[in-house]
Amino acid sequence: MNERIQLLRSNILTSKRWASIEQAAIITKTYQENEQENVSVKRALAFEQALAQMKIAVEPGELIVGNRTCGIRAGVVFPESGSSWVDQEFETLPTRPQDTFEVHPEDIEFFSRKNQAVLAG
Repeated sequence: MNERIQLLRSNILTSKRWASIEQAAIITKTYQENEQENVSVKRALAFEQALAQMKIAVEPGELIVGNRTCGIRAGVVFPESGSSWVDQEFETLPTRPQDTFEVHPEDIEFFSRKNQAVLAG
């Protein structure tokens, strides 16, 4: 294994895993802005916005770049996979017994505000 590959491997194995809500925020906003559209159009618009807005990271030593998130080991949270689990489990991702992810406090706040807006609306 050459030095570049060793560095990439080490970065992956030593990086913390974070939950990424970037895609969820983009998709949610797009759906809200296009409530009158049918589901297929909303999905297409959300996909377009995700491609246009999501950050792309190029890590040192990478020759092929791109990932579902900007982080090295981030897990994607997105509405299409279902949102009910977010209400019940998002805050527990760092402490659950398996498959843990770190969660930024501002991301917890984001989901809390969204839920409050839905309940109030």
